[in-house]
Amino acid sequence: MPLNVGDNLTTSRVSFGPGVIAIGVTGATPTVNIGYLGDDAIELEWNSELGEITQGNPKIPFLQFARAQNFFVRWTSIEWSANRLAYATGAGVTSISGSNEIMDFGGDPSPSQVAILIQHRKATAAHTINVRVWTAGPETGQASTQLGDDPHGFGTAFKALRSTTDWAGNTLDSQSQIVRLDIQLS
Repeated sequence: MPLNVGDNLTTSRVSFGPGVIAIGVTGATPTVNIGYLGDDAIELEWNSELGEITQGNPKIPFLQFARAQNFFVRWTSIEWSANRLAYATGAGVTSISGSNEIMDFGGDPSPSQVAILIQHRKATAAHTINVRVWTAGPETGQASTQLGDDPHGFGTAFKALRSTTDWAGNTLDSQSQIVRLDIQLS
């Protein structure tokens, strides 16, 4: 038996490989798949900015509290789409003219908001990780690409925003208003 192996191993909880992202209007389950992703795949970031109360001499921490909480999702999309570029920048007007997809950009001061669904099928059959970002806006409002030898991807980053309802219109309690992680085990 090898050394340094835990005794409560659950291989069905191991995750590897990419996922699928759908993006759409807020207030509804996103259904439009964004397509091919770059090799850096999907980055998920939960964070809490913590404060603490200290007492004594020397001061020692007695209590921690959350000053701020955020969730970010980032990916590189390698499919060109005027709609997805408008989502990434939080601005732009898209249209179709004949066989051309068009994005006009510039002058809109109000970033648009989206809903994002990330799904990842794990190696164990029927085990899926779902990340539901009820409402999000662009993290920086920036998208860039390089036209070079490698696939031309657009880095895309979103920051979750507060939502008081889920996509079915159900009220979310105060501890559930940014993002939901749902790990299906069977």
